[in-house]
Amino acid sequence: KDLKNLEETAEECKSFLKDLEQRFRSEGRGRPMTEGGAWKRIHKNLGRTERMFEIEIDGENRKIKWELDRETLEYEKAIAGKFLLVTTTDLKPDRVMKEYKNLKDVERAFDDLKNLLKLRPIRHRTNKRARGHVFICVLSLLLEKLMEKHTDRTFKSIKEKLEPLKTNQIKIYGEKIHKRDAISPEQKEILDELNVEKPPKILVNV
Repeated sequence: KDLKNLEETAEECKSFLKDLEQRFRSEGRGRPMTEGGAWKRIHKNLGRTERMFEIEIDGENRKIKWELDRETLEYEKAIAGKFLLVTTTDLKPDRVMKEYKNLKDVERAFDDLKNLLKLRPIRHRTNKRARGHVFICVLSLLLEKLMEKHTDRTFKSIKEKLEPLKTNQIKIYGEKIHKRDAISPEQKEILDELNVEKPPKILVNV
């Protein structure tokens, strides 16, 4: 896949450079493209792929010369789809790779604890309350991961779909009741995946 993407990107860059070469040479109406402007477009459109090309711009003669660096291209092809891991452990290579890929999940969990679940700041004066606060945040993180596992959805998407489900307080014959909104098909699907019963239509009758 990476090799295919590399080849497609190289062809797109060639097409861009051919077009830029013609536009830079053109002396049509309007302000001509400057040498700095040409380099700016090259950096923006080629990005990291620029290293695979040898490019020269002659502003005085309005020429752009370029060619594909075959040596660099062959090197990029050789390393496509490969990455290097260095470790001080005695784990086998496949285990090292598996644990490395789990790293992004660990980083995301810390991010969720800090931002989504508001682990910090901890505004508690006693150790008991601080431990309780952390416990609830970690428990919430566990529930989040279980919800993702059972639904094969991100928690963010689950939250976005279920959050609109609310209750409305209305009065009937002088009595207050709390009636929930209608459950959409997608909300029902999520509740079924979580094995959670639909909340009753009338939640509170005062």
